[in-house]
Amino acid sequence: MWSLGKVVHTPEVMRVYLVSIWLERPPNAFDDCRSLLDNEKKDLLTDLQQLPVNAAIRKVNEIVKRARLARVHALIMAHLREQMPSFYGKAAALKQLSDNLPHEFKQVSKKYRLPMGDFPDIEKFQEALVGMKFEQFGALNEKLLMASDEVKRNSRWMDLFCCFTEARTDIFILDCLVFITGPGN
Repeated sequence: MWSLGKVVHTPEVMRVYLVSIWLERPPNAFDDCRSLLDNEKKDLLTDLQQLPVNAAIRKVNEIVKRARLARVHALIMAHLREQMPSFYGKAAALKQLSDNLPHEFKQVSKKYRLPMGDFPDIEKFQEALVGMKFEQFGALNEKLLMASDEVKRNSRWMDLFCCFTEARTDIFILDCLVFITGPGN
């Protein structure tokens, strides 16, 4: 059991269910731990029923995370573009901005009230800045920023979960195989 960490690479502790799935159980089998097995079986069935909802929640969280990252990147690039000179000394200014990137991140965070946890890794961002031509970037598009904010606070995402939870999903266990049937199956 302890060697599962070598196979499953997640920081969370995995849930292991202790379930006896017999179609016809032998007499007096597992009588001393019957309540434990029944509770574990009920937990397993509940978790299986929640899989579609949990998958949808993960997808929405991923969309919101990507929208937040895109917003932060756009604001960083707009800030760096503002710091660049118009005509001469672009290479020196880029080098100075790259060397002073933590300070620039703090300025953007303070100006737009963004958490520092949303910002990209400084070393990777510095590598990406090498040879970048800021004059090729357009001005900051306020409509797109407002759209990314709308994704984060849109309540219609949660309305989708009502559809998942109200739709009945039946789970049948037959010969140790799990069959999930629901509205789309």
